[in-house]
Amino acid sequence: MIIGITGQIGVGKTTAAKLFADNGFKIIDADYLGHHLLKDSEVKNRIVATFGYNIMGRDLEIDRKTLSPIVFSSGENIQKLNKIIHPKLKQELINTILSAKREGENVVIDAALLAEFELESYCDKIVLIRADLETVYKRMTPKYEKRQLIIIMNSQKIPINFDYVIDNDKTLDVFVMKVKRIIAELTQGY
Repeated sequence: MIIGITGQIGVGKTTAAKLFADNGFKIIDADYLGHHLLKDSEVKNRIVATFGYNIMGRDLEIDRKTLSPIVFSSGENIQKLNKIIHPKLKQELINTILSAKREGENVVIDAALLAEFELESYCDKIVLIRADLETVYKRMTPKYEKRQLIIIMNSQKIPINFDYVIDNDKTLDVFVMKVKRIIAELTQGY
């Protein structure tokens, strides 16, 4: 079974994915795969050519802490980075999903950009997680400024077709209960 978990930044996708993992699902983490691609020589060279050598750390790898405020300073910079990373990331995700299907694994995909990558058709079920802006601000600051969060959120396309919606504006316990209810429903026949 392939479950897609999607929603904008700071809504609880990773927490939900970990709950699925506690129930035997393998996690495919799009953010992790994207970060790993920063070490790909072609990707790294294109990012450095686009954003400058000052984003390199002493280890000659891209320093995400230096790159992040540059990229999230404008929608244009996010688009520049996405044009470099997204084609390879999308293919990596598809390959990983197809491999999991061949192996008969239960997989949960943690991906804000599930719709943008057109991965819905690979999923048996899609869970959309939402939270109001104030909740997201509280969760994501001081890591991001409010302006950066708006830029990021505006760049994240939400799927229009989903099987479940979880509003995550209450306590962690309430959220966990909602996710566990969906997991139980999905795994009843397995």
